[in-house]
Amino acid sequence: MAVINFARREIEAKIVYYGPALSGKTTNVKATHAKLNRADIGKLHILSTEDDRTLFFDYTPITHGEIAGFTAKFKLFSVPGQAFYKETRQVVLGGADAVVFVIDSHPERQKANIDAIQDLVSNLAHHGLDIQTFPVVLQINKRDLPNARSVADILADFSDYDLPHKEATAIRGDGVIETLDLVTGLAADRVREKLVGQETSISLKAINKEEEEDDQAVILRHLLAIQKVRGSEEETAKEMARKGLIDQSEVAAFFSEFVEQTTEEGLQGEKHIANEDEDHTDHVLPMGPRVDLPIMHPALKGYQAVRILESTPLPDGRFRLDVLCLHPETGERSRLTLNLRSTERKERTLTPKVQQARRQQPPKEKGGSMWPFIVLAAACGAGLGYFIALRFVS
Repeated sequence: MAVINFARREIEAKIVYYGPALSGKTTNVKATHAKLNRADIGKLHILSTEDDRTLFFDYTPITHGEIAGFTAKFKLFSVPGQAFYKETRQVVLGGADAVVFVIDSHPERQKANIDAIQDLVSNLAHHGLDIQTFPVVLQINKRDLPNARSVADILADFSDYDLPHKEATAIRGDGVIETLDLVTGLAADRVREKLVGQETSISLKAINKEEEEDDQAVILRHLLAIQKVRGSEEETAKEMARKGLIDQSEVAAFFSEFVEQTTEEGLQGEKHIANEDEDHTDHVLPMGPRVDLPIMHPALKGYQAVRILESTPLPDGRFRLDVLCLHPETGERSRLTLNLRSTERKERTLTPKVQQARRQQPPKEKGGSMWPFIVLAAACGAGLGYFIALRFVS
């Protein structure tokens, strides 16, 4: 959904790079990010597996031109292409204002291209959109292959859709800006139509906020939605592998135990890609499993606990848990600190001071307490006295 921000004089739209696995979606986002002016780009977030295959999505915000006198901001996303991640693609596609469909020119990828465009049609329909009216650009990628299919043959596979196209070799950066110009131009046209009251295939939301949306809030919001479907997708992947429909190694690459992990702060599989003038790329900590807390502070009503930030043992046997909480609708984040005590008393570790105090206490007598007998005798005496009184009165 496009957003017009009157306070910042900006219009923001979402562009999604779609297509079969290994067609070059991530390469497009990387190459586009590298070619734009440094002042026009934000940080590039690549959430990928160890061999750079998209695990959740890739994301980068850019500034590119203007729309109706407003600065045009675009959020570029790419989706994982594996067949078993259909619902993840559906989630990332939500709120999109235009799509770049990346086609693999290799002769053996014809069926994969056709299956992927049908998947796009299905997922657009899920969001109430029609590929015939929604802004979609075909990018015919990998034109550098010596055995690349002809453009005419490739376009014949997509003749039912009558979509504009560009040729590209994304790995060299050829054609990526031309593709970006075409797709953002189509998205901008739809926004202008919406502004003058025409019916279009995109929605427009007006806000008035001075602050810019934080990248981490954008990423966490999408991850929260993906987490709801990821479990069923992994089961689908395992079943497809058992039936021999996909290779077992392809499935394994996308399970969490195979995802590259380090100990810096960050999200699952995310790599902060440094600018060209920097000499490093730092890999950061996986997000980890979602945390469900039965007790939440009233001030955090509506928030979801999404990550344990820190767990610190305390001297008295308790431990402090710091949890990152996110509001899925607003993207606002909050830090919740809990002091927890184990229910396993026998495993509780006492501090030396407490241990010494207990040793200094006088030993308890082995005999049992007399108080229960005293109370019982008093009760019996009172009952007997009441009975005698009744007899005497009668």
